[in-house]
Amino acid sequence: MDSSHQPTFPLLRLPVNAQKNVLRSMEIMDIWSLSLCSKTTKVLAKSINLKPKSCVVRLDGLVDSTVNSQDFTIQLQVYPDRNAQTMPNRKKQKADYVIITYTEISSSESKVYRSKNFKTAGDWFCHFSSIFHISSVNRLEMVQFCYFLSVKETLKRMEIRNIWIYETLQAVHARKILIPLSRAKSIILAKNPYISVYEKRRVLVQNWLGLNLNNEFLITIDDLLMTNCTYLISWWSEWPQEMINRWLKLWRSGSNRNLKYLVLAIIGTDPNVILKGIKYQVVPESTVQIFDGNDMGDLRNRTEEVKGGFDIWRNDGVRATVAIKDHLDHWRFQFCLWP
Repeated sequence: MDSSHQPTFPLLRLPVNAQKNVLRSMEIMDIWSLSLCSKTTKVLAKSINLKPKSCVVRLDGLVDSTVNSQDFTIQLQVYPDRNAQTMPNRKKQKADYVIITYTEISSSESKVYRSKNFKTAGDWFCHFSSIFHISSVNRLEMVQFCYFLSVKETLKRMEIRNIWIYETLQAVHARKILIPLSRAKSIILAKNPYISVYEKRRVLVQNWLGLNLNNEFLITIDDLLMTNCTYLISWWSEWPQEMINRWLKLWRSGSNRNLKYLVLAIIGTDPNVILKGIKYQVVPESTVQIFDGNDMGDLRNRTEEVKGGFDIWRNDGVRATVAIKDHLDHWRFQFCLWP
């Protein structure tokens, strides 16, 4: 017998259940490698249901997708060829290679992969999403536009819970991203990518769960009234006390019925002006109420302590607490609705 001959294991000749049992005893990196061999092995790798607890995708000159499971973390990084960075608007942006990193509590392993069957970033990301059954993305971080068009179709089939638009992203590219991914639940905008009021309001009227608006993304009382979101944070929208008072009266009459949490920058801190004409009850500063925002995602802390403030009531008896707090270099108005 030739001593150089390596024995093979007839995996694909085994019964289906036996094949799955073999894969369940394999390392995750080996299952990933096996999935690249053929369509048959891809189907087999998918059949053992390696489902993640969460997934984060970051586009920053490369595609960086991290899947977190209960026992491990696996990361896909797609690296571009030399021309991909200079041509971000191409749908079929070529990928040179990918690095897969597998991490357990006490160990980490990385491998480089190239394949003739996977020529673009979209090919790799689609395969990765298929093997690990990624049906939703907890957070999509858009730092650069490169590769978005390549992975867009795969992302459109997923539930996007939070989109982070970084200030490094050009405004024209931010607008291109928000249109096809308008079904995302929440969005954090580091800057205002919209030139006209009409474009801005097209985004505000969508049924977001939450909006976190930064860096000069200003909203008016009319903007707020047309939104249908549950959570809204706008650090740059400095509202006069009189405008806050006007909105509170409209809320008491039934406006923004879905709104549970609101934070705005405020000019002036006189409760007599803010609550003029509104029945309220003072909440002692020693009283701490816990606002539960578990569905807020990455917009803000999941729970928040609300100290003191003023209780007000909507016409149907629903209670909310408003408070004026010192926050860094400005005052903020906070509104919390209670179940």
